Amino acid sequence: MAVYLSKMGYSTTDLNKLNVIHITGTKGKGSTTAFTSSILQSLSPRSKIGLYTSPHLVAVRERIRINGKPITEESFTKYFFDVWNTLDSEVKSLDGETILPAKPAYFRFLTLMAFHTFLSENVDATVLEVGIGGTYDCTNLVPSPTVAAVSSLGLDHTALLGNSIRQIAQNKGGIYKQNRPAISVNQPEDGIKTLQECASKVHAPFTLIDDQKYNLDDIELGLKGQHQKLNAKLAIEAAKVFIQFTDNDNFKNILQNHDWNVLPEVFVDGLVNARWPGRCQTVADPSRQNTTWYLDGSHTTDSLKACMDWFGDIVKSDANNKRYLIFNCTNGRSAHTLLSTMLHTFSSVAGESVNISTFFEKVIFCTNITYISGNFASDLTYKNINQKDIQELTVQNELKSVWHSLIPESVDKSVVAVPSIEAAIKEIDTSDSDKQVLVCGSLHLVGGVIEVAGLSELAL
Repeated sequence: MAVYLSKMGYSTTDLNKLNVIHITGTKGKGSTTAFTSSILQSLSPRSKIGLYTSPHLVAVRERIRINGKPITEESFTKYFFDVWNTLDSEVKSLDGETILPAKPAYFRFLTLMAFHTFLSENVDATVLEVGIGGTYDCTNLVPSPTVAAVSSLGLDHTALLGNSIRQIAQNKGGIYKQNRPAISVNQPEDGIKTLQECASKVHAPFTLIDDQKYNLDDIELGLKGQHQKLNAKLAIEAAKVFIQFTDNDNFKNILQNHDWNVLPEVFVDGLVNARWPGRCQTVADPSRQNTTWYLDGSHTTDSLKACMDWFGDIVKSDANNKRYLIFNCTNGRSAHTLLSTMLHTFSSVAGESVNISTFFEKVIFCTNITYISGNFASDLTYKNINQKDIQELTVQNELKSVWHSLIPESVDKSVVAVPSIEAAIKEIDTSDSDKQVLVCGSLHLVGGVIEVAGLSELAL
């Protein structure tokens, strides 16, 4: 990455100009970035706040935002080709052997493009979300971020990061940098110890946030779900440390004499105004007047628990609507583990009065392919698929089988496997009744639903 950056005319030291808040974690890192960016905007409305996240839901421009808004198509085109045209030749060794291809892989290219965009736009601060892990992630190129933060740790991407909390914490703790503030939410014991060790190795002052310090119960957070309170508290600490350590004139003198036992009102405004599409999001369909969508890209057991807590609270007191579930998971994740987690959590939240076997009018398991034609929407194209699995609906039929095994009394015609997101939505459209549609299991799925159902204007 440093070689590519050099070919673009930058050094890694130039990235320190971005005043980076670097955020990783297994759960909640995206939400934490959204809260943090919103707080910084609230603190200094005239400043430019860069935000780099992944993945996108509908348009790739969503990954690179300034003041919460995706950069324009014109800006995206300009900065894309600035980088594309600069990286025009392979990197070779002295004996002529190719060391690096002319262009880096997709995520690396977009990360370089984000750096170029934010430097060109002279942003005052940058909230940077890690892709996967930390130590070896291509975002981990900034030598001296203003602050580095770790959200809740869990077991995910174990093939890459290790199959223990200690190994995962060690990887994610790699974003802590020399003498720069390092913070974390409370973690399992091995996680805390390992993160402390990571910080100590680089002499980074380490802070474990006090999750009891601020009572957020009376604040209507912009991101819904009980689990968002912890993410909000991490964002509060990240923003607080940022204004204490940054050299940026727009921020460094803010709240100098504030009593931090009290949450500043300007922070509250940031938490209330935060938006993070596709995460515990409710969207009233603009063209289907009787349909409400509940969108959540949850795809791990922990995030699906949080999703069902949120959805269960919404629907347990409303018995008048027909409810539908659209779900998918990527090959390699356990269908039984994910679905049993969902059903167990939902049953405990909704209560004994809810009959889970008849609660959903229809359960639809679909692929992430956008259209019935077999094509993807342009920005949702996904190459890492097994064509045979798609043709035979291998994952979807497994999900269907597991659902029936978990709920033996479920009627076969109410549980279906379909080959595309468009086909799934057609299943929804067969009924004219008032409908509540829960979409979860995959951010790619949520993005496809937003695209096909025509929800972009309201959802994004």
